[in-house]
Amino acid sequence: MDKLGLYITNLMLIVNDREQTDIVRELALEKLKELSKDLSDFIFNWIDEIEELSSKWPMEFPNGYNEDEANERMNIIGQNGPTGVHYNKNQTELEL
Repeated sequence: MDKLGLYITNLMLIVNDREQTDIVRELALEKLKELSKDLSDFIFNWIDEIEELSSKWPMEFPNGYNEDEANERMNIIGQNGPTGVHYNKNQTELEL
C-alpha cells in the first residue's frame, strides 16, 4: 500500500475502519470509486503514449536521483492536494 500515496491509503483505511460512521465510510468509498474511474479514463485516453513509454524501460535516472525523496514529495503533494491550500497567501504570491 505504500506506493498508493497517503491520500488513497487513508481513504482505504477509513472504509475499513468500523469505528467510523457509515456516512464517512461511504463517502470515502465513493471517493475511491471516483479515483478508480479517473485512473481508468486516463489510461484509456493515453494508452498509446503509455505503451510507448513502457517500451523505453528500464529507464536510467539522472545522477543524484533519490526515489525515496521523490516518493516523499509526492506523498506531500497527495496530502495537500493540487490547490495549494496548505500554503499561506504570501507564499503563493512570492512563488508566482
